[in-house]
Amino acid sequence: MVKQSQSYTQADLELVKRHLADILTVTPKEASALARQFPSEITPLANIFANAKDRLHQNWADALLVKVPQSAWDGPSDAPSRIAYTKAASMRFLLRDEPTAQELKHLDNRRALLDDFLKHMDGPRRLAYRPMLEWINICESSLAITVSVLASDTAFGLSMSLIETLLDKQIQIYELNFREKHRIPSTVGTPISLQLAASEGAKQHIAAKLQEFCLTESEELESVKDILMARVSANISVNRVLLEIAAIDARGREASEMCIPFLQRLNFHGMLSVPPVLLQDLDDGGDNKIRDIFRQMFTAGGFFAQVDNYFKRHMTESDIEMIVSWSTQLQELYISTRGIHGGHEQHGSPPHKFIFALTIAAAFYETSQTAHEFTGHSRPCYAVFPDRAAAAKGYRNKPSTHAAEILMQAYGQIYYSNNEWGLIANNVAEYAEVRSAKRAHIQQLFHFVVKNRNSRQLFALFQNLEKMRPLAQPK
Repeated sequence: MVKQSQSYTQADLELVKRHLADILTVTPKEASALARQFPSEITPLANIFANAKDRLHQNWADALLVKVPQSAWDGPSDAPSRIAYTKAASMRFLLRDEPTAQELKHLDNRRALLDDFLKHMDGPRRLAYRPMLEWINICESSLAITVSVLASDTAFGLSMSLIETLLDKQIQIYELNFREKHRIPSTVGTPISLQLAASEGAKQHIAAKLQEFCLTESEELESVKDILMARVSANISVNRVLLEIAAIDARGREASEMCIPFLQRLNFHGMLSVPPVLLQDLDDGGDNKIRDIFRQMFTAGGFFAQVDNYFKRHMTESDIEMIVSWSTQLQELYISTRGIHGGHEQHGSPPHKFIFALTIAAAFYETSQTAHEFTGHSRPCYAVFPDRAAAAKGYRNKPSTHAAEILMQAYGQIYYSNNEWGLIANNVAEYAEVRSAKRAHIQQLFHFVVKNRNSRQLFALFQNLEKMRPLAQPK
């Protein structure tokens, strides 16, 4: 038997092994064994990783949301296992403003990295995997309306949103069945234990379906060979989603930590619901009433500042104007991104806007901070409510991505944990817990369906998900 000559250097092998482990979320030993199964791909993979470093910098993988090592998984005994939040987790590719030069540079580098995988394949494999691994400019597609070009990714990466949609629909079915089984009146919310059980049951149901997707053979699959580069590319796409969910979950924790103590102080002083004056039709969307109420409550001569040291930091007119402006922006953003089904009727009235305004006031009094979307700042965090000196720099014009996420999650926590325009703090923590558990379940689902799958199985998954796309679209 003729021994096959080694076509790669030891340095290339070590480079590939080092990156493979954290991209595929496997042990170093498993990464080494996998690399040796595909000896002809070691040099191309080494070149791809070296190119990424040359285009950006030493920390290119963190900047481009490329890696989820096994150590990232956190499994507390009292909560579902999830990706632990680190500084590598960010919503930087979910920015909705006009991208800056820095943001576009990161997007270009991510695209160049993912394009490199197709470029380093031979002709037949490139032809086979192009539908799955080609870059999709989301603004030029029919896949999204409300996000910016920064949300673009490979076709496989964008198909991951379909899994979230399928899970959400199944959770609704399970929760409805639980409500009917336990004869829960329509006027009563679903108990937290049943919400968690519905999420877990739906996850198991969708996991079984996705397992079928991965193992389904088709005519197209007959010409698709198992290659490591395709598997790595697909994992890089799903790692971005996993890290974004980790960042969203961190913002959810920050939101509840911010709004619960604020609401508790309001409740202590007798404010238990949205003021009745905001429940009537108001031509200006409630802006002037919100201004008046905030002046009465939070300015130097306001009620709360006189009776509670918690409110000793009083608001100025410019603070209140910023709150009114931001609450309008957040309300519109919420409706366009996560309140689509309820639309303006469910989230667009003056009392809804007042709840948004209260979340911004909570950020003011709790002096809340959150992580920057991009690394490289002198301080790791910034204030959710910018100080008055920041007005000259334009920081008060609109909330940045992480700040907006905190405020919108705080709105959801208050609105959905209460009934009839209530502002009670007691149930906010439970609602936040359910939302966090659901995010953990979607991370578990992504890990199950993508990690430890070969590229043919991932191709089959992609094909079957795309067939489901018409059914997953909102009606």
